[in-house]
Amino acid sequence: MRETPYQGSAQSFDVVVERNVFIPMRDGVRLAADIYRPALNGRPVPGRFPVLVERTPYDKSNLELVSTGKFFARHGYVAVIQDVRGRGLSGGDWYPFAREAPDGYDTLDWVVRQEWCNGRVGTIGLSYTASDQHALAILNPPGLAAMFVSEGMSNYHKCAMRQGGAMELRFVVYAFRMATTSPEAMRNRALREMLVDAYHKIHHWLKPTLFRPGTTPPPPPTHLRAVGLRRADPWGVRRLLETVRLQRRRVL
Repeated sequence: MRETPYQGSAQSFDVVVERNVFIPMRDGVRLAADIYRPALNGRPVPGRFPVLVERTPYDKSNLELVSTGKFFARHGYVAVIQDVRGRGLSGGDWYPFAREAPDGYDTLDWVVRQEWCNGRVGTIGLSYTASDQHALAILNPPGLAAMFVSEGMSNYHKCAMRQGGAMELRFVVYAFRMATTSPEAMRNRALREMLVDAYHKIHHWLKPTLFRPGTTPPPPPTHLRAVGLRRADPWGVRRLLETVRLQRRRVL
């Protein structure tokens, strides 16, 4: 018997998008969201639907997120794609990861009270937008029924952003990259050009750091040969740790 190839789930609807809906947070700051709704003949379909929410610092209007919103609306979901605080068109200041728990809670609290929501909300996202799912979940927001968390951090101190408390250098690079698309940079062309130039020269900012061959734990010999480095001096690790301790004492 010949099997019929899987065609995917049915796309039963068209899509209408309500852009830049400003959702109020508990402190009065309003966060911008685009809302994708199932539609027929150019009009939203009456009734209540399950809702999927993605909260992003990477611009809710980028093509990938637009495609996500349209895909799920065509399959019978309302999709809410939101700029997190201080990013895109949302108000407030962006402190990475710091406000995602209460802002996520307030967003879902608003969503479940809308006429198009059936009371069941799922959250979706990758990386940062996965981590902010973990954050909102700890507050047990109303309506949260499912989460699709892909490559998200669950502990900012022990892993990913920091390793055992020590900040990963990639987040220095990340800070420069995100600065190039900050609201301040998008409003000020000269500032943005300066930040873009600094981002492209990030290696100059990292050169003065303490991290050198010989001051980090030795990787396997095969890896050392591959990158052309000699075996690290194990005493270098102790010197690095002592330097970090001295710097901590000065800061505290």
